[in-house]
Amino acid sequence: MKSYQLSLLLLSFWAMSSSLLAQKIAFVADCNASKVVLGNAFRVSFRLENAEIKKIRFPDFEGLGFQIVEGPVNESRYTNINGNRYTFEAYTFSLAPNAEGNYTIGPAEVTTYNGKVLKTMPVKIKCVAPSSSNVQSLNDHNLPKELAGKVLFRLECEHDSAVVGEQIRLNYKVYTQIDISNIELVKEPEFPSMYTKEYRFFDKEARVEVINGQQYATKIIYSMGVFPSKNGELSIPPAEILISVGRQDPRNPFASRKLKQYPLLSLPKTIPVRSLSGQDKDYTGAVGEYDLELYLEKDKITTDEALELVMRIRGLGDIKPITAPPVHFEDGQFNILEVTQKEDIREGGRGLGGEKTFTYKIDPQEVGNLSLRPSFVYFDVRDRKLIHIDTNINIQVSQGKRILNKEVAEKAIDSSQVLSMQAPLKTASWRAYPRPFFGSYSFYLLSLLPLLAFAGAYVFILGRQKSQEIKEKQALKRAPYQHAQEQLDLAKTALKTDTVGDFYRAIEEALKGYLGMQLEVPLGERSKERLQSLLPEKEARELGEILEHCEQALFAGQSPHKTMEEQLKHSQKLIKQLEKRLA
Repeated sequence: MKSYQLSLLLLSFWAMSSSLLAQKIAFVADCNASKVVLGNAFRVSFRLENAEIKKIRFPDFEGLGFQIVEGPVNESRYTNINGNRYTFEAYTFSLAPNAEGNYTIGPAEVTTYNGKVLKTMPVKIKCVAPSSSNVQSLNDHNLPKELAGKVLFRLECEHDSAVVGEQIRLNYKVYTQIDISNIELVKEPEFPSMYTKEYRFFDKEARVEVINGQQYATKIIYSMGVFPSKNGELSIPPAEILISVGRQDPRNPFASRKLKQYPLLSLPKTIPVRSLSGQDKDYTGAVGEYDLELYLEKDKITTDEALELVMRIRGLGDIKPITAPPVHFEDGQFNILEVTQKEDIREGGRGLGGEKTFTYKIDPQEVGNLSLRPSFVYFDVRDRKLIHIDTNINIQVSQGKRILNKEVAEKAIDSSQVLSMQAPLKTASWRAYPRPFFGSYSFYLLSLLPLLAFAGAYVFILGRQKSQEIKEKQALKRAPYQHAQEQLDLAKTALKTDTVGDFYRAIEEALKGYLGMQLEVPLGERSKERLQSLLPEKEARELGEILEHCEQALFAGQSPHKTMEEQLKHSQKLIKQLEKRLA
């Protein structure tokens, strides 16, 4: 049995999450409602993160048509987790609209002690007329007449249909117009023979919502994910809660309130599920929102080497059932020796996700200009269709010591046949026998010339090879830093257009690529933990902080421009520091 506290007298508006631990400065407006009923109040807060307020200016609420019921109420907080500092200072107002209509609360403005001037985004509110209609809920008959329609328990699910393997999020929410002392989840929905996941990260804040002209305070008390494993109909059974409501004895107003418990059920729901099996030969079970990253250490090899191709799938969805995507090539050009995989499953505010890495060991079977064609097919839950990501990689394979196609034609002449090929002696005459050239000074001099020439050529070639080896070693020595600088240049380009994905992928590759090449770590083993284990404590911590921020930003899909600038500077500084020590 799980217990959840819901106090409508004390509403908390701030939820610390891991993504807020980064030391970025932000000034944000937060409102607990988008629609209110005339005569009721809502709350709006202005929060400054990781900076100190020197001067703050609030919107003119009364001039906008609001009555200030309460505020400003000041709240501040400071946390330090593993060296990550987080501070905030907030001001909260309770406001009530004076009339029906659409309202826009303009930006608040703050000046920090560092001289920065920041503004919040505008907040829009709609005020509607009250209604006397009662909102009914399943199991209302368990509530006394005076509570009917004042407390609701509902399932929130955006899906009307799904595919096999899709992440279906179920949020169970309580709506109330009265003070509830306690809520217990006594029965969770059960899904036999199906993968489910209870979420830890979801919006736990109390909000305001309007249903049929009735205003309610709402809160999600339980959130879970369901991943259907076969086509057909997915039946979501009711969940059950037990609410505790305090009732005052009218005969004795000074007596303590007595708590009484009432059960409430959510409504069941049915979702049709279809299978994607057989729709595409390259489909390997990926359903979600994904990006594909390809890594190939070099595209020029000899027949003595094997290729290492790394395919990294990253995004939102259940990555566990995804199998290795196919790599196509012409018959006889390559042989895939083995495929290894690693996965990193994570949970964020939008549900389950992570990354899965496949490493292919590929052996060339031909010499020449060859090509590999990796293919990744996944079902995009946003566009509701299969997406193809096809890539062509050109590989140049040259002959090494290993002979792949040996065709040798030997045509030789037997030395015993040389004499029989000489012309016959036809005439003879006698003359003085000249001094033989064999054994003369000229003979020895001329005999030594080829040896001297050969020795000179050998010394020249040896020196040239030595010089070439030195140049190659120097080039190899510079290669990691050059690779890092190329990636940092790509990050700078992405920064200009605020392309978050390209920016953080370039930062990640700059650091991982540099350390991998400098420390000779294979592509498939360049994980954050592996690289950190090879560095001193201070450098390992700095590397971990940058890569962790990259992973969070790539998972969230967004990052402020100022934070991106800071991450670029940190990465440049760390790479220069590593180059100074390692090179």
